[in-house]
Amino acid sequence: MGEARWPLVRITWVDSVAPHGWVALDKATSPHDLTCESVGWLIEDGEDRVTICAHVQATAAATPFVDGVMTIPRRGIVQLIVIAGLVDAPEPPRSNPLGLGSPGSAWMAA
Repeated sequence: MGEARWPLVRITWVDSVAPHGWVALDKATSPHDLTCESVGWLIEDGEDRVTICAHVQATAAATPFVDGVMTIPRRGIVQLIVIAGLVDAPEPPRSNPLGLGSPGSAWMAA
């Protein structure tokens, strides 16, 4: 494995709810909140917000590329659980033992 990076977390948080398009006034309010759960690497642990990302560049880089980034205001967080402490950055694959991406592999479209 590579160098240790960020903790892996699961966050339960409350999101806003909005109707889509024009609606009658008596149907404009939602009777419930929208509780969500997100899992990712905790890349920022700020005083008023946290930021997680779902995908991290697998190769060793001083500043890796990330994707699936989401910032959640702390006031909306119900629970934050550390799933794993600092997670090792994966080593780049040296071979393709499962044959992923090869013709006939399970994930490719027929």
